[in-house]
Amino acid sequence: MTFSTIDDVIPEPAEVFTVILQSTSDQVVIGDQSTADITIPANDDAAGIFSFEVGYDRCAQRML
Repeated sequence: MTFSTIDDVIPEPAEVFTVILQSTSDQVVIGDQSTADITIPANDDAAGIFSFEVGYDRCAQRML
């Protein structure tokens, strides 16, 4: 099983989801570990992303 994420510019906290394996047939046996919690870590800049239009030479920024 493969999961892919799509990166964006929206700051988000870590996200968690659970995968649960279930058998729909008597011929398939699921082992003792039938669930897994998956964490997608936060990788966005919590302060946001700043960009400037062409024509600006200098910019002072102060983070609180």
